[in-house]
Amino acid sequence: RLASAGTPEGWYVRFHESGADGSDISDIYLKSGDDKTLDVEAIPPYGVQAGDYNFSVSAESSDMVYTQNLSVKIRGNYDMKLYAEKYRYEANKGESVTFPITVANGGNAGALTNVKIEVEAPDGWKAEITPKTVASIQPDEKSVITIKVVPPANIVASEYKITVKVTSDQTEKSDEFHILVREQSMVAVFGILVLGLVGGGVYYMFRKYKRR
Repeated sequence: RLASAGTPEGWYVRFHESGADGSDISDIYLKSGDDKTLDVEAIPPYGVQAGDYNFSVSAESSDMVYTQNLSVKIRGNYDMKLYAEKYRYEANKGESVTFPITVANGGNAGALTNVKIEVEAPDGWKAEITPKTVASIQPDEKSVITIKVVPPANIVASEYKITVKVTSDQTEKSDEFHILVREQSMVAVFGILVLGLVGGGVYYMFRKYKRR
């Protein structure tokens, strides 16, 4: 009979034969002189804190009990999260776009250190980042970064993609944002006025020469 004892709260310990399909077993049968190799699998709960965890496993027969103490060291994990309220923005030609992003430390292994923010944008675009670097972000803490992008003055009205990349000494993350650049409203009005003037001129010339 196979068993575990002293298992930390929330942990699950199971046994299965090495090289088998991985099905859990609770006992084995051995003839005299036989041997089998077993795997002991210890599954910690989600979000377990880094540290050392101890428990024991035992094999009990009708004649004796063999017990082995085991220790598991959880080193923790580094998890950077990058998110924003919106991922698509609109602006007229000649206007800049400013939006915040949030960098959070969702891991439990320690602080994210030397956090740097970079922006990859189309040629001719300018990007301002405030702040460009963050010394450290502790677990369960976050930092808000302001991104300002300025498209070139002669840009063609269309939708453009920029990429925000955040790196640290431990891990990195990136995300994409879309900027829809529209024609300036005054340009549209001017275009309508021009069309109106052209139409009026054509109508005037038509009336004038029709009389002749």
